[in-house]
Amino acid sequence: MAKTRVLMVSANPISTQRIMLDEEVRSIESRILLSEHRDSIELIPKFAARPQDLLEHLNRFRPHVLHFSGHGSETEEIVLTNEVGDTQPVSKAALIGLFKALKDDIRVVVLNACFSQRQAEAITEHIDCAIGMSQAIGDRAAITFAAAFYSALGFGRSIGQAFEQGALALMLEGIAEENTPCLVTRPGIDASKLHLFSIPPITPPHVNVRAETGQPMTALIVEDDGSIQALLGSLLRREGFAVLRAGTTEEAARLLTSSSVDLVLLDMELPDGNGLDFAREIRKDRKPGIIFLTRRSGPADKIAGLEGGGDDYITKPFDPEELLARIGSVMRRTAGHRATN
Repeated sequence: MAKTRVLMVSANPISTQRIMLDEEVRSIESRILLSEHRDSIELIPKFAARPQDLLEHLNRFRPHVLHFSGHGSETEEIVLTNEVGDTQPVSKAALIGLFKALKDDIRVVVLNACFSQRQAEAITEHIDCAIGMSQAIGDRAAITFAAAFYSALGFGRSIGQAFEQGALALMLEGIAEENTPCLVTRPGIDASKLHLFSIPPITPPHVNVRAETGQPMTALIVEDDGSIQALLGSLLRREGFAVLRAGTTEEAARLLTSSSVDLVLLDMELPDGNGLDFAREIRKDRKPGIIFLTRRSGPADKIAGLEGGGDDYITKPFDPEELLARIGSVMRRTAGHRATN
Protein backbone atom coordinates (compact mmCIF):
# COMPACT_ATOMS: atom_id res chain seq x y z
CA MET A 1 0.00 0.00 0.00
CA ALA A 2 1.30 3.46 -0.95
CA LYS A 3 2.18 5.67 1.96
CA THR A 4 0.36 8.83 2.94
CA ARG A 5 2.99 11.57 2.74
CA VAL A 6 2.92 14.36 5.32
CA LEU A 7 5.15 17.30 4.36
CA MET A 8 5.95 19.46 7.39
CA VAL A 9 7.45 22.87 6.64
CA SER A 10 8.42 25.87 8.76
CA ALA A 11 10.36 29.11 8.62
CA ASN A 12 13.89 29.47 9.98
CA PRO A 13 13.29 29.64 13.75
CA ILE A 14 15.35 31.34 16.42
CA SER A 15 16.97 29.01 18.95
CA THR A 16 14.09 28.91 21.44
CA GLN A 17 11.58 28.35 18.66
CA ARG A 18 13.75 25.59 17.20
CA ILE A 19 13.50 23.71 20.49
CA MET A 20 9.69 23.79 20.28
CA LEU A 21 9.77 22.84 16.60
CA ASP A 22 12.00 19.85 17.33
CA GLU A 23 9.61 18.84 20.11
CA GLU A 24 6.65 19.08 17.73
CA VAL A 25 8.36 16.83 15.18
CA ARG A 26 9.37 14.32 17.86
CA SER A 27 5.87 14.27 19.30
CA ILE A 28 4.27 13.69 15.91
CA GLU A 29 6.82 11.04 14.93
CA SER A 30 6.45 9.16 18.21
CA ARG A 31 2.66 9.14 18.04
CA ILE A 32 2.71 7.92 14.45
CA LEU A 33 5.19 5.16 15.37
CA LEU A 34 2.88 4.03 18.18
CA SER A 35 -0.16 3.94 15.89
CA GLU A 36 -1.62 0.85 14.27
CA HIS A 37 -0.93 1.93 10.69
CA ARG A 38 2.47 3.54 11.25
CA ASP A 39 3.83 2.00 8.06
CA SER A 40 1.18 3.84 6.04
CA ILE A 41 2.34 7.36 6.98
CA GLU A 42 5.61 9.03 5.99
CA LEU A 43 6.53 12.26 7.80
CA ILE A 44 8.82 14.56 5.76
CA PRO A 45 10.11 17.52 7.83
CA LYS A 46 11.64 20.47 5.95
CA PHE A 47 12.70 23.50 7.97
CA ALA A 48 13.92 27.03 7.13
CA ALA A 49 11.64 26.97 4.12
CA ARG A 50 11.81 29.81 1.61
CA PRO A 51 8.91 30.37 -0.81
CA GLN A 52 10.85 28.72 -3.64
CA ASP A 53 11.70 25.81 -1.31
CA LEU A 54 8.01 25.28 -0.68
CA LEU A 55 7.37 25.06 -4.41
CA GLU A 56 10.24 22.59 -4.82
CA HIS A 57 9.05 20.41 -1.90
CA LEU A 58 5.50 20.28 -3.25
CA ASN A 59 6.77 19.28 -6.69
CA ARG A 60 9.22 16.72 -5.32
CA PHE A 61 7.15 14.97 -2.64
CA ARG A 62 3.57 15.42 -3.89
CA PRO A 63 2.27 15.28 -0.28
CA HIS A 64 -1.21 14.25 0.78
CA VAL A 65 -0.97 16.46 3.87
CA LEU A 66 0.87 19.79 4.03
CA HIS A 67 1.60 20.81 7.62
CA PHE A 68 2.87 24.33 8.28
CA SER A 69 4.39 24.90 11.69
CA GLY A 70 5.38 28.41 12.62
CA HIS A 71 3.98 31.89 12.83
CA GLY A 72 0.90 33.55 11.43
CA SER A 73 -0.22 37.14 11.70
CA GLU A 74 -3.47 38.99 12.28
CA THR A 75 -3.02 40.41 8.77
CA GLU A 76 -3.75 36.92 7.34
CA GLU A 77 -0.18 35.94 6.47
CA ILE A 78 2.04 33.00 7.32
CA VAL A 79 5.75 33.51 7.77
CA LEU A 80 8.50 31.74 5.80
CA THR A 81 12.17 32.72 5.27
CA ASN A 82 13.76 34.79 2.52
CA GLU A 83 17.15 34.39 0.80
CA VAL A 84 19.11 36.14 3.57
CA GLY A 85 17.39 34.30 6.43
CA ASP A 86 14.94 37.02 7.40
CA THR A 87 11.22 36.48 7.77
CA GLN A 88 9.16 36.47 4.58
CA PRO A 89 5.37 36.92 4.99
CA VAL A 90 3.21 34.99 2.54
CA SER A 91 -0.21 36.54 1.89
CA LYS A 92 -3.55 34.78 1.81
CA ALA A 93 -3.83 35.56 -1.91
CA ALA A 94 -0.44 33.91 -2.53
CA LEU A 95 -1.57 30.80 -0.64
CA ILE A 96 -4.73 30.58 -2.73
CA GLY A 97 -2.65 30.83 -5.90
CA LEU A 98 -0.20 28.22 -4.59
CA PHE A 99 -2.86 25.57 -4.00
CA LYS A 100 -4.68 26.38 -7.21
CA ALA A 101 -1.49 25.63 -9.12
CA LEU A 102 0.01 22.84 -7.02
CA LYS A 103 -2.74 21.04 -5.17
CA ASP A 104 -1.87 17.69 -6.86
CA ASP A 105 -2.53 14.98 -4.24
CA ILE A 106 -3.04 17.31 -1.25
CA ARG A 107 -6.18 16.44 0.71
CA VAL A 108 -5.50 18.36 3.91
CA VAL A 109 -3.56 21.49 4.87
CA VAL A 110 -2.74 22.00 8.55
CA LEU A 111 -1.78 25.59 9.43
CA ASN A 112 -0.48 25.08 12.95
CA ALA A 113 0.09 28.81 13.36
CA CYS A 114 -1.59 31.73 15.11
CA PHE A 115 -4.44 33.57 13.36
CA SER A 116 -4.58 31.15 10.43
CA GLN A 117 -8.32 30.41 10.25
CA ARG A 118 -8.93 32.88 7.41
CA GLN A 119 -6.13 31.36 5.37
CA ALA A 120 -7.62 27.89 5.97
CA GLU A 121 -11.01 29.11 4.78
CA ALA A 122 -9.48 30.53 1.62
CA ILE A 123 -7.47 27.39 0.90
CA THR A 124 -10.60 25.21 0.81
CA GLU A 125 -11.52 26.82 -2.48
CA HIS A 126 -9.07 24.28 -3.93
CA ILE A 127 -8.31 21.76 -1.12
CA ASP A 128 -10.80 19.37 0.53
CA CYS A 129 -9.95 20.22 4.15
CA ALA A 130 -7.85 22.75 6.02
CA ILE A 131 -7.18 23.36 9.69
CA GLY A 132 -6.37 26.82 10.99
CA MET A 133 -6.25 28.63 14.31
CA SER A 134 -8.89 31.22 15.20
CA GLN A 135 -6.50 33.17 17.43
CA ALA A 136 -3.04 32.96 18.93
CA ILE A 137 -2.18 29.43 20.09
CA GLY A 138 0.44 28.48 22.67
CA ASP A 139 3.35 26.21 21.84
CA ARG A 140 2.18 23.44 24.17
CA ALA A 141 -1.33 23.54 22.73
CA ALA A 142 -0.05 23.45 19.14
CA ILE A 143 2.16 20.43 19.85
CA THR A 144 -0.52 18.56 21.81
CA PHE A 145 -3.14 19.11 19.11
CA ALA A 146 -0.83 18.05 16.26
CA ALA A 147 0.42 14.91 18.02
CA ALA A 148 -3.12 13.72 18.78
CA PHE A 149 -4.33 14.58 15.26
CA TYR A 150 -1.65 12.47 13.54
CA SER A 151 -1.97 9.68 16.08
CA ALA A 152 -5.66 9.38 15.21
CA LEU A 153 -4.86 9.37 11.50
CA GLY A 154 -2.37 6.58 12.22
CA PHE A 155 -5.16 4.53 13.76
CA GLY A 156 -7.23 4.89 10.62
CA ARG A 157 -9.55 7.65 11.82
CA SER A 158 -11.11 10.11 9.38
CA ILE A 159 -9.95 13.72 9.13
CA GLY A 160 -12.99 14.82 11.09
CA GLN A 161 -12.43 12.28 13.83
CA ALA A 162 -8.72 13.11 14.03
CA PHE A 163 -9.56 16.81 14.38
CA GLU A 164 -12.00 16.03 17.21
CA GLN A 165 -9.35 13.96 18.98
CA GLY A 166 -6.86 16.81 18.66
CA ALA A 167 -9.29 19.13 20.44
CA LEU A 168 -10.10 16.40 22.95
CA ALA A 169 -6.39 16.02 23.76
CA LEU A 170 -6.26 19.70 24.71
CA MET A 171 -9.16 19.26 27.12
CA LEU A 172 -7.67 16.12 28.64
CA GLU A 173 -4.38 17.93 29.23
CA GLY A 174 -6.20 20.83 30.86
CA ILE A 175 -5.12 23.25 28.10
CA ALA A 176 -7.98 25.73 27.71
CA GLU A 177 -7.48 26.23 23.97
CA GLU A 178 -9.70 23.46 22.58
CA ASN A 179 -11.79 25.98 20.61
CA THR A 180 -8.79 27.57 18.88
CA PRO A 181 -8.27 24.94 16.12
CA CYS A 182 -10.88 25.20 13.35
CA LEU A 183 -11.66 22.62 10.67
CA VAL A 184 -12.84 24.01 7.34
CA THR A 185 -14.00 21.93 4.36
CA ARG A 186 -14.68 22.54 0.71
CA PRO A 187 -18.43 22.56 -0.13
CA GLY A 188 -19.70 19.02 -0.51
CA ILE A 189 -16.89 17.44 1.53
CA ASP A 190 -17.75 15.54 4.73
CA ALA A 191 -14.60 15.43 6.87
CA SER A 192 -16.05 12.63 9.02
CA LYS A 193 -15.93 10.37 5.96
CA LEU A 194 -12.62 11.52 4.52
CA HIS A 195 -9.81 9.00 5.14
CA LEU A 196 -6.24 9.32 3.91
CA PHE A 197 -5.81 5.61 3.28
CA SER A 198 -8.02 2.55 3.06
CA ILE A 199 -8.07 0.04 5.90
CA PRO A 200 -10.22 -3.03 6.48
CA PRO A 201 -13.11 -2.52 8.91
CA ILE A 202 -12.21 -3.23 12.52
CA THR A 203 -14.54 -5.25 14.71
CA PRO A 204 -14.54 -3.82 18.24
CA PRO A 205 -12.98 -6.17 20.83
CA HIS A 206 -16.21 -6.02 22.82
CA VAL A 207 -19.72 -4.77 22.14
CA ASN A 208 -21.59 -3.17 24.99
CA VAL A 209 -25.04 -4.65 24.43
CA ARG A 210 -27.46 -6.38 26.76
CA ALA A 211 -27.39 -10.10 26.15
CA GLU A 212 -31.11 -10.50 26.84
CA THR A 213 -32.27 -7.86 24.33
CA GLY A 214 -29.34 -7.15 22.04
CA GLN A 215 -29.85 -3.43 22.73
CA PRO A 216 -27.00 -1.07 23.68
CA MET A 217 -26.12 -0.76 27.33
CA THR A 218 -26.79 2.66 28.84
CA ALA A 219 -24.19 4.85 30.50
CA LEU A 220 -25.06 7.83 32.70
CA ILE A 221 -22.51 10.65 32.90
CA VAL A 222 -22.90 12.72 36.08
CA GLU A 223 -20.62 15.71 35.50
CA ASP A 224 -21.27 19.47 35.69
CA ASP A 225 -18.52 20.44 33.21
CA GLY A 226 -20.16 20.51 29.79
CA SER A 227 -16.94 19.99 27.82
CA ILE A 228 -16.05 16.88 29.84
CA GLN A 229 -19.63 15.64 29.46
CA ALA A 230 -19.29 15.98 25.69
CA LEU A 231 -15.96 14.19 25.38
CA LEU A 232 -17.08 11.34 27.65
CA GLY A 233 -20.26 11.00 25.62
CA SER A 234 -18.23 10.75 22.41
CA LEU A 235 -15.98 8.06 23.86
CA LEU A 236 -18.88 6.01 25.22
CA ARG A 237 -20.91 6.16 22.02
CA ARG A 238 -17.82 4.97 20.16
CA GLU A 239 -17.91 1.89 22.39
CA GLY A 240 -21.56 1.19 21.63
CA PHE A 241 -23.24 2.71 24.71
CA ALA A 242 -26.42 4.72 24.73
CA VAL A 243 -25.56 7.86 26.71
CA LEU A 244 -27.47 9.90 29.30
CA ARG A 245 -26.01 13.07 30.80
CA ALA A 246 -26.70 14.94 34.04
CA GLY A 247 -25.09 17.96 35.65
CA THR A 248 -26.55 17.52 39.14
CA THR A 249 -27.43 14.66 41.47
CA GLU A 250 -31.11 15.67 41.26
CA GLU A 251 -31.12 15.33 37.49
CA ALA A 252 -29.17 12.09 37.68
CA ALA A 253 -31.63 10.63 40.19
CA ARG A 254 -34.53 11.33 37.82
CA LEU A 255 -32.72 9.61 34.95
CA LEU A 256 -31.94 6.58 37.11
CA THR A 257 -35.61 6.29 38.03
CA SER A 258 -36.85 6.50 34.45
CA SER A 259 -34.09 4.52 32.69
CA SER A 260 -32.28 1.21 33.01
CA VAL A 261 -28.66 2.23 33.55
CA ASP A 262 -25.70 -0.14 33.30
CA LEU A 263 -22.81 2.24 34.01
CA VAL A 264 -22.44 5.50 35.94
CA LEU A 265 -19.45 7.81 35.46
CA LEU A 266 -19.62 10.01 38.55
CA ASP A 267 -17.80 13.19 39.52
CA MET A 268 -17.05 13.50 43.22
CA GLU A 269 -17.94 17.20 43.40
CA LEU A 270 -21.33 18.31 42.05
CA PRO A 271 -23.26 21.58 42.40
CA ASP A 272 -26.00 20.12 44.57
CA GLY A 273 -24.24 17.37 46.46
CA ASN A 274 -21.37 14.98 47.00
CA GLY A 275 -20.79 12.24 44.47
CA LEU A 276 -19.81 9.83 47.21
CA ASP A 277 -23.15 10.31 48.98
CA PHE A 278 -24.95 9.88 45.67
CA ALA A 279 -23.11 6.61 44.98
CA ARG A 280 -24.31 5.29 48.34
CA GLU A 281 -27.88 6.21 47.38
CA ILE A 282 -27.53 4.38 44.07
CA ARG A 283 -26.27 1.27 45.83
CA LYS A 284 -29.38 1.05 48.04
CA ASP A 285 -31.53 -0.39 45.27
CA ARG A 286 -29.47 -0.52 42.07
CA LYS A 287 -26.33 -2.28 40.94
CA PRO A 288 -24.88 -0.54 37.89
CA GLY A 289 -21.15 -0.25 37.45
CA ILE A 290 -19.95 2.96 39.10
CA ILE A 291 -16.69 4.66 38.19
CA PHE A 292 -15.64 7.82 40.00
CA LEU A 293 -14.05 10.32 37.63
CA THR A 294 -12.72 13.24 39.66
CA ARG A 295 -9.86 15.63 40.32
CA ARG A 296 -9.58 14.40 43.91
CA SER A 297 -6.41 12.33 43.89
CA GLY A 298 -5.61 11.73 47.56
CA PRO A 299 -5.36 8.14 48.88
CA ALA A 300 -8.14 8.81 51.40
CA ASP A 301 -10.46 9.98 48.60
CA LYS A 302 -9.77 6.87 46.55
CA ILE A 303 -10.36 4.57 49.50
CA ALA A 304 -13.60 6.36 50.37
CA GLY A 305 -14.78 6.11 46.78
CA LEU A 306 -14.09 2.39 46.49
CA GLU A 307 -15.55 1.62 49.90
CA GLY A 308 -18.55 3.84 49.22
CA GLY A 309 -19.80 1.89 46.22
CA GLY A 310 -17.40 2.64 43.40
CA ASP A 311 -16.15 -0.16 41.16
CA ASP A 312 -13.20 1.96 40.07
CA TYR A 313 -11.70 5.39 40.71
CA ILE A 314 -9.98 7.49 38.03
CA THR A 315 -8.44 10.93 38.47
CA LYS A 316 -8.54 13.81 35.99
CA PRO A 317 -6.88 14.43 33.61
CA PHE A 318 -7.21 10.89 32.30
CA ASP A 319 -6.03 8.91 29.29
CA PRO A 320 -9.02 7.98 27.07
CA GLU A 321 -7.73 4.51 26.22
CA GLU A 322 -7.08 3.71 29.88
CA LEU A 323 -10.57 4.92 30.77
CA LEU A 324 -12.11 2.68 28.10
CA ALA A 325 -10.07 -0.29 29.32
CA ARG A 326 -11.25 0.29 32.87
CA ILE A 327 -14.86 0.64 31.70
CA GLY A 328 -14.53 -2.69 29.91
CA SER A 329 -13.19 -4.31 33.06
CA VAL A 330 -16.02 -2.92 35.20
CA MET A 331 -18.68 -3.99 32.70
CA ARG A 332 -17.35 -7.53 32.61
CA ARG A 333 -17.59 -7.71 36.40
CA THR A 334 -21.03 -6.13 36.68
CA ALA A 335 -22.79 -7.43 33.56
CA GLY A 336 -24.96 -9.81 35.59
CA HIS A 337 -26.09 -7.12 38.04
CA ARG A 338 -27.63 -4.42 35.87
CA ALA A 339 -30.26 -1.99 37.08
CA THR A 340 -33.90 -2.92 36.91
CA ASN A 341 -36.92 -0.66 37.27
